Amino acid sequence: MRTCKKMMITMVVLLTTMTAIYAAQDQGVAEGEAGIQLRCLSEFSNLAKVLAEQYQQEHPGVSIHVSDIAADNIDEFLSSGGVALLDKACLSTLASGSELKMVVGRDVIVPVMNSSNPQGELISQKGISPQQFASIFTADRAMRWGDLLGTDDKRPVEAYIPQSNCAIAYMADFTGTAPGELLGVQVSEPAEMIRKIRANSSAIGFCTLASLVEMEEEGEDSGISIVPIDMDGDGSLESFESIYGSYAELSHGIFVGKYPRELYSKLYALSSSLPATEHETAFLEWMITRGQQSFASAGILSIDYGERASGLRQLHPESGVVADIPVEASAGRTLRLVLAGLVALALLAWLVIGRFGKTQLAGGLRNSEPGLLGADEADFPAGLFFDRSHTWTFMEKNGNVRIGLDDFIQRVTGSVSRVLIKSPGDQIKRGEALCTIVQHGKKLVIKSPVTGVVVEQNEDLLEDASLLNTDPYAEGWICMVEPANWMSEMKSYFIGEPYGVWMKAEFTRLKDFFAVGIRDKSSRNMVPVMQDGGEIRDGVLEDLGPELWEEFQSRFINCK
Repeated sequence: MRTCKKMMITMVVLLTTMTAIYAAQDQGVAEGEAGIQLRCLSEFSNLAKVLAEQYQQEHPGVSIHVSDIAADNIDEFLSSGGVALLDKACLSTLASGSELKMVVGRDVIVPVMNSSNPQGELISQKGISPQQFASIFTADRAMRWGDLLGTDDKRPVEAYIPQSNCAIAYMADFTGTAPGELLGVQVSEPAEMIRKIRANSSAIGFCTLASLVEMEEEGEDSGISIVPIDMDGDGSLESFESIYGSYAELSHGIFVGKYPRELYSKLYALSSSLPATEHETAFLEWMITRGQQSFASAGILSIDYGERASGLRQLHPESGVVADIPVEASAGRTLRLVLAGLVALALLAWLVIGRFGKTQLAGGLRNSEPGLLGADEADFPAGLFFDRSHTWTFMEKNGNVRIGLDDFIQRVTGSVSRVLIKSPGDQIKRGEALCTIVQHGKKLVIKSPVTGVVVEQNEDLLEDASLLNTDPYAEGWICMVEPANWMSEMKSYFIGEPYGVWMKAEFTRLKDFFAVGIRDKSSRNMVPVMQDGGEIRDGVLEDLGPELWEEFQSRFINCK
């Protein structure tokens, strides 16, 4: 026993010494490196400055130089190295196709009007359709509010449009017109747009989501209101269109896909091939992980987990990274510390096994407290292929593919009351809806991992949905599909240990979802979710409302 203690003390001292030495070495390397060149379109200058400032606070040894870049000068910039922050429209101008492109956020514009508009209450009830917006912003003469809404209001509609190529492109797509056909008073800055609309009760225009965020943070009466969009043009706002009551409600609506996709665009970080320096790699990694908080503070929507994982794989194609890893100033330091930690854990495991025996160790690794949800309790057969849609596949001898749900889904939802499955003969594509699991009115739509034709449903599951909970990998299978592109699609599946690694990341993300992602929800929602010690219990969604099911759908199923 005395020998074991000496070995453990020696191990701790060694690990501490290695950490101090490598930290000192990395600090010296960081201080000696040249800075990062960050270029951006002029409309993203403020965002780039926020990113640079926050990153430099977290990494004092690194300097970032921010400057604007013209849309027609991107190829020249990429040939000289550095990082560029651009929107989707700029990608079509690139001559080369070898550059690294990563999604880092979403830029959004929102229709607003003067909150004192006499028609405000009517607009809040009925909304304005895309066709009506088109008539406002393409009319060669001033339209009257009465003509637009069917009232006797003879005041002219004062239309304002952002003086931004990005925003004009969004508006053109939304209204179904060409950018050159949009008419209205052009306004150069979002703050100026707000001032003009605030000063004119007949005004309407589009401003950035960032400007709305800033107004909310300042806590002042903005004098403007969000204009609801009547997407189906039926003259009323249905439940799926009612997302405009507040900034928080609008943000949620955008997040779950209820907001018009034409009015926002993905933002990209570009570099020539792979980043030339270690610091550029670390900065790009930071942008899609911890840096997402800085995007949010600038009014830019965060990217989903699938996009973050894709970006990490682009930066580290040799490692197959799928989890969000915090990025330090030096990736080498992280690697060395991880290796040292693994050595320490191996030594510790050897000591414990020698003292207590292998059987006790194996039992101690699992969470012995019943009812808690964790990666160690998730069972999965080693011979199945798993997809990011939380489905599994298995090819039968006749060439058809059997599909089911993994243990993660049923452990999160709890008891399932009904399952709806595509019918035999239905054509399906990978990523499209395959089945719906229902729990007393609340539901999740599961995406198909396979392209092909449904040839058989699990009739037993249709009669007894509880099979999904009791035996998801055997009796609780979903359907059989005749695949059309199996050899290509199976390349993206997990099998064996890689799936276990990905599942650990999913459970971590699930804990973050409840601990952080729904922090704005009322605290009573957290009572049935988190147990002592911050663990999540089985059936975590069972007692929660449809809104959180919808958000889980968006974050864990739709984003795959």
